[in-house]
Amino acid sequence: MPRRSRANANREPVIEPSISTPRRVLVLSADLGEGHDSAARALAAGLTDEHPRTHVVVADGLAALGPFLQRTIRDGSWFQFRRVPWVFGIVYALLMGFAPVRRCAQAFLYRVGAKGLLRLIESHAPDVVVSTYPGINPVLGRLRRGGRLRAPVCTTILDLASLEFWAHPGIDLHLVMHHGSNRHIEELAGPGRSRQVRPLVAPAYFEARPALEARRSLGLPEVGRIVLVTGGGWGIGDLEGAVSCALEVGVAAVVCVAGRNDEVRERLEGRFGEEPRVRVLGFSDRMRDLIAAADALVHSGGGVTCLEGLVTRCPTVLYGMPPGHWRANARGMASLGVARVAGSARDLRTALGAALEAPSPAAPDFSTRTAASLVLETSANGHGDTAARLALGGRLRRLGVPGGGDRRRGRENGSAPGEQHDAAEQHGSAERGRVPALAHQRARERDRHHDVDHEHDGRDPGGGTGLERSHLTQQADSRGNGRGEHPQDGHSPVPPPGGVRDELGGDPTPGVGEAGAEDDGHARPTPQAA
Repeated sequence: MPRRSRANANREPVIEPSISTPRRVLVLSADLGEGHDSAARALAAGLTDEHPRTHVVVADGLAALGPFLQRTIRDGSWFQFRRVPWVFGIVYALLMGFAPVRRCAQAFLYRVGAKGLLRLIESHAPDVVVSTYPGINPVLGRLRRGGRLRAPVCTTILDLASLEFWAHPGIDLHLVMHHGSNRHIEELAGPGRSRQVRPLVAPAYFEARPALEARRSLGLPEVGRIVLVTGGGWGIGDLEGAVSCALEVGVAAVVCVAGRNDEVRERLEGRFGEEPRVRVLGFSDRMRDLIAAADALVHSGGGVTCLEGLVTRCPTVLYGMPPGHWRANARGMASLGVARVAGSARDLRTALGAALEAPSPAAPDFSTRTAASLVLETSANGHGDTAARLALGGRLRRLGVPGGGDRRRGRENGSAPGEQHDAAEQHGSAERGRVPALAHQRARERDRHHDVDHEHDGRDPGGGTGLERSHLTQQADSRGNGRGEHPQDGHSPVPPPGGVRDELGGDPTPGVGEAGAEDDGHARPTPQAA
């Protein structure tokens, strides 16, 4: 046997990263509307589908920034959208139009929220962190770029607007839903830092769902055209105007989903209560069936709902968008041909007529990689070799810091990656302080169950689920058939094939958890909506 040289003998063995190794993924969302939570659940389902042994925790990144920022952003946005939407438009214009204002806002987010967000991340010792909410991305990027966050960071960019908050040079990989974003993202974050992926929606949206079956399951007319109107989880936009215009184009039914905006729902029921063709819903976890049953979708927002329409080939019209990123996003989607945009009631009638008469859109190209596969690949490759972190490592070495710039976790302490994970699991929260209590997530989960139960008003004579007047009865789908329109919904990952049983009905899916109310830093099993 040939003798090894002294240099080879002293060289540490090289361990190639492998996706087959169990990975720990922390997904950070925010309870603003439903889109960010929906994307987080879809990603959790994709991760466990790609690698069943992946341990996924979905947590509220906005809550981790601290109660002041959480109340300011979440409650302030809710008030603005309902009462003074023009104020949000001014704030958005200042943030996007004036770089000094944007830099000050991002610096404030970091100064106030970085400590709490880092504490949450460290308590789970993830191999990779993924953000579905742009408001925390400047904080994550700066933590990563400054060397305080060792795990690589990915973000799922759901919109075509607010890219200055979505993208950051410190984020390792930007997962883009629309090809029109890539160039601008790489201008902001650096070349090679973005990848287009398949739309990040629940797995059920990629499965064929005949319109007739969906209509029967919902108790909708089997013949004639149906228009679905939705204002997202917060029921924003001119929903009344959208319903009125849909009725004027000659349809068999109009279904309007007002989310958990009780005020809007009651107003819609009061106006259209005597119109037999109109069905007004609040929260619904049957969005997959509703979109499959519809001939056209009218939406006042963007993001995940438009992705769902794109995947299911349901023509989408954007109308009644409030000022701010919704309108910017709508312009971007119109330029890509993803959706039609209507700026007035007259335009909406024209756009709806064209959407209903046009042939079905061509099947989208889903040959791109999934977000889940790229997240796991990023975690397997360890820490990204970005210029900023290499420069940081060089500065540390010049200052004489041992191991400066070495990206292998645990090298400074002489421990293997697995050993450091175990140590963090056992002692992380005790040594680094208490993890922010995310107790409101439990309340959000209870709200989801309550709202679903509230919609259980009756079943059709055939025993299936039916849509009777303004109430949609619910029936759990063992595979998770999409998402609910819910403004403050719990982070319950959409189950992969095989299902997630209710927390009162059985064991949760292994590997999918949620940061719970208790401050022990461990994952909590996450139930699915009934």
